[in-house]
Amino acid sequence: EIVSKNIFGYSNDQDIEHLFTWIGMDGKLQQTGENEDYLALSMTSFSGNKSDANIRQTLTHSTLIEQSGEVVDELVIERAHLWSDQLFAKMRNTLIPFGFKDFPEHLVKILGAGDNKVAIRVYVPDGSILQNTEGIDIEKVATRVDPETQKTYFAFDMLTENRKIKSITLRYTLPFLVQADPTGEYRFFIQKQAGMKPVTFIKNIYTQPNLKLLKQFPDTLKKTDQKIH
Repeated sequence: EIVSKNIFGYSNDQDIEHLFTWIGMDGKLQQTGENEDYLALSMTSFSGNKSDANIRQTLTHSTLIEQSGEVVDELVIERAHLWSDQLFAKMRNTLIPFGFKDFPEHLVKILGAGDNKVAIRVYVPDGSILQNTEGIDIEKVATRVDPETQKTYFAFDMLTENRKIKSITLRYTLPFLVQADPTGEYRFFIQKQAGMKPVTFIKNIYTQPNLKLLKQFPDTLKKTDQKIH
């Protein structure tokens, strides 16, 4: 559970806190290098129901490295509400032996059929600039800086209706350049929110035609001339 980032610990005792940090359960946002890309999502549900259990989430993070060294990131957050009649029938059959006989509409919504609403924070390198969005008006995305974590974050709400798929795209530029003369390096670090259900994460790296990708880590990443994924 510690390795899966489902258990974190904090202590006022410095020795114990150092232990938590050493074994990776302190829960702090990673302090990345000056020229390192970073991503962490924090999601807080305010639906007032159990719909989170029925959400399937996919994150696609794509990076374009320009000839000038400018780095443009695109994050696509896709959330699918998987409530179904079959799921309700299974839940109903489980509850009936415990004395539940009536299932009015408001109860069914509380059990998971209701719309899913979350407040999202997308943590990125400090100084990143949001350029445009899809699936949400850019005016509804607040850009803030967290001085404690030294990260910029984009904050917004996301609504996924019953049995629907919702997608939001953010495009932003990073505050540093990848110097590729003659070679350069791009590093990326992602952190998982504690207790979050398994998420499908897709990472793509693109370069301009006059740039060539020489090497990648891990070696298992698929590679073409101008793309790593």
